Formats: sequence, structure tokens, C-alpha cells
Amino acid sequence: MFKDIFKLFIGNGLAQSIQMLGILFLSKIYTDLEFGILAQIQAFAMLGSIIASLQLHLTLPIKSIAPDPKENLNTIQTLILIFLGIFIIPSLFFSKLFTFSVILSAVLALANSYTSYIVAKGNFSLLSKFYIVRASLIVLLQILFGYLKINNRLVLATLIAETIASLGLYCLTHSKKWPVALNFKQVKPLIIKQSAFTLYGTIQELVSVGAFYAPLLLFSHFYSQNIGGQYAMASRLVWAPVILITRSFSQVLYNKYGSNSTTQTNQIFSGDLKTYILIALALTFLTICSFFLKDLYILALGRNWVLASELIPLQLLWGLFFIISTPFRVLIRIFKLQKIQCILDFFYIFLMWLSFYFINISPLNSMYILVLLTLIYTLLLSTVTLLETRKNDKNLSHI
Repeated sequence: MFKDIFKLFIGNGLAQSIQMLGILFLSKIYTDLEFGILAQIQAFAMLGSIIASLQLHLTLPIKSIAPDPKENLNTIQTLILIFLGIFIIPSLFFSKLFTFSVILSAVLALANSYTSYIVAKGNFSLLSKFYIVRASLIVLLQILFGYLKINNRLVLATLIAETIASLGLYCLTHSKKWPVALNFKQVKPLIIKQSAFTLYGTIQELVSVGAFYAPLLLFSHFYSQNIGGQYAMASRLVWAPVILITRSFSQVLYNKYGSNSTTQTNQIFSGDLKTYILIALALTFLTICSFFLKDLYILALGRNWVLASELIPLQLLWGLFFIISTPFRVLIRIFKLQKIQCILDFFYIFLMWLSFYFINISPLNSMYILVLLTLIYTLLLSTVTLLETRKNDKNLSHI
């Protein structure tokens, strides 16, 4: 299993390195306004992609839900195209930003569905190569479009690259390329049957996105935009590697846990428990070490980023909790427990807001409170998930 994680880690890591190096070059071609517009569109598209697929792409690696992943994939891509058809015409009457967001939402939702299908098939080498090719294509087109004198050149380059990448995935996952396999009859039954994903899962994912961005908004609102900027800098540095690890980890776990519909919780953890513990201990040690490197952060970032340097180790601690909880987040979807996570996420955001509204302390101490809330949330999420999956174990033992 960890061999597959390593494959994805390398692919994701190289892809992020290509994009980071690309930014150094692109920053000299494009203006901050162009980057700002692209960031807005990508933020809207991220939310739109959740709604477009209704989180049904997450069912593809789960054998008990999708014994024939290809049939479900065709139904999901039909749903996404319906979303595009419903919103594309009205978007033309609002703004180009909205139109680009709708198109990118559908493209990203399709790409997520195709990658989930590849995860279901366990072809992690292909997925790793795709991430590298996709990142290279995006950066290449963004550089080429940088020399064109057209409006929305950065957005168009990104949208075209993402579309080409999605079409490439379509070709890799469909032996018959044309006509596009659509399954209108199964869209409504699938949505109703998998309400754990389409209703609670969709709401939960939207709330989770809100929980991720909430601290940035809270620091900016209750302190100042400058403090928000300090938080954003620390977040930018910390969460790229955290997402790199959790994304690779979760995709392999989906394939491992979802491939057997009668898997019990003790079977899931028995083979890899020692490895999990060793990795968690290693990451914990590195996180502790990060608290003693403030001078190094200031040296790298400059004297204007003192608060960001203090926030980095705390955000790393938050990221550590997120990584450790990854197996439980996967189990939540395997066992359709999204309703429980949705409730926990709502309380998590509410307590975040309360801590800023009623407690008048320094930004650094506010971050300590956020980390404490995250620890409590992670413990609750893990405990509730284990308790609920134990119920499933008892049911399986009577089969």
C-alpha cells in the first residue's frame, strides 16, 4: 500500500514543484489583478465542482456502492453535463467571471470523476503521470498565453489546459470515445439512493471548505487585513505539503478500503497499524522541531513576516491533526457517515467564530485556540467514526 502512496506522492510532488517554479516566471508576465481574478474563479469553481458532481465521484472506488464503476461513471458524467447545461446559459447574462466559473466547475468535476475511476482500478502509476503532465500543460499554456494581447489570458490558458487534461482522462477511462456515454435514466435514482453523498456529503464538503477558509476571514475581520495577510502567508507555505500528503494517502486508502464491501475495521488497521503509528510519530517529531525554527522562517521570509513565522508551527500542528485523521475521513465515506461529520463541522466553525467574537486576545493566542479546537474536533471525529464502524463490524459478524 505504501508503495502506491509513494508513487502518488512523487507525482503530486513533482506537479506542485512544476507549478511553484512556474509561478516565479508567470509573476513577471501577469499582473496581480490577473492572478486575483483567476483566484476568484478557481474558488467559485471549487465550490461549483462539489455541487456539479454531488460528491458521487467518491462512490466509484467503493465496491459495495459501485460494483460496476464504469456504469456509475457514465451516470455521474451525465449529471455533471446536466449541471453545465442548466447554468451555462444564465451565466452569460451575469458576467464572464461567472461563465468561466461554471465551465471550470464542470471540467474539474469531470476530472475528479475520472481520477476516482482510476483510483477504483488501482492504477496509481497512471494517476501519478497524469498529475505531472497536467501541471506541465497548465504552466506551458499560461506562459504561451502571457505573450498574447487578449483579455482574460491567464484565465483562458488555465481553462483550456484543464479542459484538455479532462479530455485526456476521458480518453484514458473510456475505450469507446464517441459518442459520449450518457445515462440519463439512472441520474435521479442514483441521487436518491446515495443521499449520504448527494445531500449530507455535499453539504459537509461545502462546510469543510468553509472551515478551511474561515480562519483567514476571521483574522482579517476581527484584527486587520494585514493580520489576515500574515495568516495567509503561513497557510500558503504549510498547506501545500499537507494536501500533498493527504491527497496521496486518501486516494490509496479509498482503493484499499473500498475494494472489499465486507471489510471490518480491525482488518483495515491490522496490517498497517504499526506503519501508521511510525509515520504519525515521525510527523509529530518534525512538527515539534518546527517550533524552534522561528529565526529560520524570518530569515527566509523577511522581517515583515514575524507573525507569519510564529503561525507556521501552529499551522503545521493543525496540518498534523488533518493528516492523522485521513483514514477516518475515508472511512466516513466508505460507511456513509457524512451526516455525522457534517454536524461536527458545523459545530467546529461555530466554535471558531465564538472564540474570535467573545475572546479578546492576541492573534497568536487565537491561533492556539484554533489548534486546540482542531485537536478536539479530530478526537471526536476519530472516536465517533470508530464507534459507528464497530456497529458495522457487528452486523457483518452476523452475516
